[in-house]
Amino acid sequence: MQKGYFPFVLLAVFPLMVMTRDIRAFKESRSGKDRQDKERPPSSQPVPLYRVGPNVRVSTDHPTATYAEVTLAAHPKDARRLLAASMYLKKDAKTFSLAVYASQDGGRTWKVSLDRAETKPVQFLDPAFSYASDGTAYFVNMRTWGDFGGEKSNHLQFARTMDNGGTWREAPLVSGTNDRPWISVDDTGGKYRGRLYCKYNGGLMYSSNQARSFQSSQGYAVLGRTPGMGNAVVLSQGEVVALSTNQALSVAGKPDTVLAVSRSSNGGATFEKAIIVARYRYHMETMPAL
Repeated sequence: MQKGYFPFVLLAVFPLMVMTRDIRAFKESRSGKDRQDKERPPSSQPVPLYRVGPNVRVSTDHPTATYAEVTLAAHPKDARRLLAASMYLKKDAKTFSLAVYASQDGGRTWKVSLDRAETKPVQFLDPAFSYASDGTAYFVNMRTWGDFGGEKSNHLQFARTMDNGGTWREAPLVSGTNDRPWISVDDTGGKYRGRLYCKYNGGLMYSSNQARSFQSSQGYAVLGRTPGMGNAVVLSQGEVVALSTNQALSVAGKPDTVLAVSRSSNGGATFEKAIIVARYRYHMETMPAL
């Protein structure tokens, strides 16, 4: 090799090495971008839409009534089957009636399934549902004589249907002042599977024979007082948790209301000491829910 050529060769090879390195880096970066592009949904992909169907009137059987305290329940295995209930006031009526509506087509059409028409002074209030895992639907409402005429004139009224409101089987009335009931069913695989619980303003009761008869829980209290408004739920292991709101003793002349939960591990027979969730100042007991 002649003198003077060697530096030229070095200078020629070095840019080639730099170029090769830059090309490799570019390819690697491009490959990473391609992977990101594949993972990223294309801009042309339609964004999922949430569609709201048309309004459907449920109460066509009582079109002129005024409705209050509505509730809805869905069959656990058949999306076509729904039940709805509400108190209603007929035109010029002073006391409430109550209607249960059933749908067999996913809410497209409805018809009255159970109608408890008031006959003054009797009225029907506070509807609530709970489906069992086998599709049996339980229903409860309050039946009161006039304007809450006392324990002897107030009852809870239970019924159940196994064909989504086609037919109803009435249960014996449960006496007592049992305002605002809520019901739940144990659908676990545990010892108390199938047990029906009813939480009301004053306590909790349970039935092991499809609402034919009830037993009251023992020792269920909040700060030594009778439990107030609230519902109860069944946990996955079968324990029952009941929620209640109670007015405790007044503090500085103002009401001191507590929100508390109580737990039962023996099917509602007894409850552990209540746990206070919150305290707040209010002039009356509210209606909390779990």
